[in-house]
Amino acid sequence: MMQPWRDATAAAAAILKSLSDPKRSVSRSRILAQLPHADELIAAFIAAGLVGRNDSAGDRLVVPTAAAHRVIQSLALYCEEAPESAGDVLADLPAYVGWTIGDLFRMETRRVIAARAAGVDPTPLRRQASALIIVKSRQDGDDVYLLAQRRGWRGYGLIGGKFNTHTDRSLQDTANRELVEELHLSRGEFRAQPQLEAPIVVKAVSSRLGVLTAYHFELFQMLSGRPLVPGRKFAWFGREAVRQGVTANGDSLNHLAYPEIQRALWHDLSGGLDGLPLSIPPLDSPE
Repeated sequence: MMQPWRDATAAAAAILKSLSDPKRSVSRSRILAQLPHADELIAAFIAAGLVGRNDSAGDRLVVPTAAAHRVIQSLALYCEEAPESAGDVLADLPAYVGWTIGDLFRMETRRVIAARAAGVDPTPLRRQASALIIVKSRQDGDDVYLLAQRRGWRGYGLIGGKFNTHTDRSLQDTANRELVEELHLSRGEFRAQPQLEAPIVVKAVSSRLGVLTAYHFELFQMLSGRPLVPGRKFAWFGREAVRQGVTANGDSLNHLAYPEIQRALWHDLSGGLDGLPLSIPPLDSPE
């Protein structure tokens, strides 16, 4: 009889790593020869829909879907980074038949918490590079910042977007493109000024893909001498809302809720946001 689940995480990690390449199949008999007690683990992976068989003899194991591949990658890291907690996840696998993004999101969140509790920095499954852009003005004598409603996020966040491999050569190109697209500016009407020498790195589980992602943000400030008339998806927020990362109603301001970004805005920037010049003339200045 096989050892308890929580004692089988090393074997599980070895099996899962062998299955982590979605372009090739793996021999079941070869796995069993290397790990004599792995039969029950393989059966659990098959029952959970993570692994299938692609020949009549049932010896070749394959990962049937891209979603299953992401789950396998996550489980392999879980077994390596937090083996004590991963045993409980392995025991629960049959309950996860028909994996959804929500299932993966919950498991990845559980992996992150368990790894950090074990003193391990969890490994991200993907990387995303983005530009974030500060637009600063003044109203009634107080500094205000322009934020945008973000697709796929609740509430508002800094203006910006993902690096586009088809159109952008750098995140400077990304910042310029986003300002043209989002604020309908002409390229000669503004300058996107880089603010930090190194990117801001935030590790978070993506709600869209369900996997731990390393977000690399480069920070820019838009500078223009002209008034700005943003569309309905934009709103101006005061210093305290930006500093706290929440609105007066308690709603999170997306990127600004991350401590890594708060540290960059108020400590890594020379003089913090308070020390930045205005991006555009004060909102209540005469035209």
